[in-house]
Amino acid sequence: AAFRMAKFARDISPTQPILYLGWPASLVNARREFAITTAVSGNYYPTADAPYPSGAFKFLDSLRTPVLNRRTPYAEVALIYSARNKDWSYLTDATFESYTQAFASLAESHVPFRIVPLESITSADIERLGTIVLAGIASISEAELDLLKTHPVALAGENGTRDEWYRPRRQPLQFPTIVPISSIQPQVPFQLTAPAQTHIEYFTDSSNRNRFFLFAFTPDKSGSIVLKFTSSL
Repeated sequence: AAFRMAKFARDISPTQPILYLGWPASLVNARREFAITTAVSGNYYPTADAPYPSGAFKFLDSLRTPVLNRRTPYAEVALIYSARNKDWSYLTDATFESYTQAFASLAESHVPFRIVPLESITSADIERLGTIVLAGIASISEAELDLLKTHPVALAGENGTRDEWYRPRRQPLQFPTIVPISSIQPQVPFQLTAPAQTHIEYFTDSSNRNRFFLFAFTPDKSGSIVLKFTSSL
C-alpha cells in the first residue's frame, strides 16, 4: 500500500519533488520506506524516533546529478484511477478493491505503467501509451469515453455502466478493442526477470531514451533480478 501511494504521487506530478513522511517503528521499516521513496525518486523523512538508514542522504546526493535530475518516467500502460468512482462506491469499496487488484497484477508482472486520474485525463496523458486498464470504473462520461476508446482497454470489475453522475445507463458503454489484463506483458527492449513481490520502476534519460534507469523495491531481500539486453542499450 505504501508503494502504491508513493507511485500514485509520482505519477500525478512526474516532475515535482516528493516528500515521503514515514513513521517507522524500527530501522528495518525505515529502510523499507527509504527504498520505496528512492524507487519513485522521492525524498524520505522519517518523523518517528527510529534510526535513519545509514548513508541515506549521501546515497541520494550521489544519484541526484547523474540520475534523479535526468530521469523521465517510462510507461507502456495506463492504470486509471477515479476519485469520483471511489467516492460513489464507498459503501462497498468495490472500485478501490478493483483498482488495488489491477495495480498488483501489473506490478507483479513488472509492467511499466503510470497511474492516470480519470477526472483530468487528456489525450496527452495517454498518447504514448498502449493498453489502458479500467478497474471498477462504472461511472464514465461521454467525453472520457472518447479519449479512452482510442486505445485497447483491459477491463476488471464493472465499467461504463453509469454516467458521470452515477446514474445507470440503459446500455453499458462499448469499447472497440478489449484485451485481458493477464495478457499485458512488458514491451521494454530488454528481458527482465524478478520475483513477483519485487516492484520495478522504469525511467529513461531525458536526453537519451536508450538509457534506462531501473529502481526496484522489495519487502523481502531474497531472490534476484536478471537483465538481458543488447549492446545498443
